[in-house]
Amino acid sequence: MGKGKLAKFADMAANPLVVERPYRPGDEPVRLDWHKKFFKNDNPIVLELGCGRGEYTVGLGRMYSDKNFIGVDIKGARMWRGAKTATENAMPNVGFLRTRIEFINSFFAEGEVDEIWVTFPDPQLRKARIKKRLTGPIFLGYYSQFLKEGAAADIIVMDYKPFTPFSDENIDGHMIFGMTGRQCQTTIGNGKLLMLDRQLVDIDEEAVNAHILEESKKLWGALNNCEY
Repeated sequence: MGKGKLAKFADMAANPLVVERPYRPGDEPVRLDWHKKFFKNDNPIVLELGCGRGEYTVGLGRMYSDKNFIGVDIKGARMWRGAKTATENAMPNVGFLRTRIEFINSFFAEGEVDEIWVTFPDPQLRKARIKKRLTGPIFLGYYSQFLKEGAAADIIVMDYKPFTPFSDENIDGHMIFGMTGRQCQTTIGNGKLLMLDRQLVDIDEEAVNAHILEESKKLWGALNNCEY
C-alpha cells in the first residue's frame, strides 16, 4: 500500500466527522444514535450510499443546512476527499460512515433515516454479482429496516447494455451520452409506481397525450403569434 493511502487512512481515523466500523457478520449491531451523539440536533438524516469521494454528500450539506447528511462507502482513500472538505469548511451537518453497505442496517435504528440517495450505483452486470446491486431486492430489504415509514421514493430502473467499458469512473459519461428514455423499464416517483416493465400504471396514456397536444398548440401559438 502506498504512503499516500496510509496517510489518508490516518487522517480518516482522526477525523471527528468520520465513523469507521469494521463490522463483520455475527457482530452485535452498532447503534450510534446519530441525532443525539453525532449531529446533536433533530434534523432529518439523509444517507448517500456508495458516496465515493463524497461530492454529493458535501454538496447537499451546503445546499440544505436544515438536514444532516451521511456519506457511506467502504473505500476510505476516496471518502477522504469529502471528509477533508467537510472538515475544512466546518460543516456540522455532514458526516461519513466507512463500512460495507451490506451491513448498513446494523448502524441505524428503526425509522432513524429520512431519505436515502443512491446516485450512479454500480450496475453489477455480471450474473454472479446481481445480489450486490444497491437497488436490488436484498438491499431494499435492508433499507426498509431503518428508513422512516412514509418516506418518498424516486427510482428509475434502466435496461442499459453498454458497448464500451463501463465503470464507476466513467458512469457519468454513460448517463449523459449513452442512456436514453427508451431504456427506462420502471419508474417510481414520490413513492408511487408510475411505470412497470415499460407499461404505464394507472395512467390514461391517450388522455395524457391529448392534453399534451392541446397544451403544445397553445405554446407554439404564443411563440409564433398565431393559432394552431
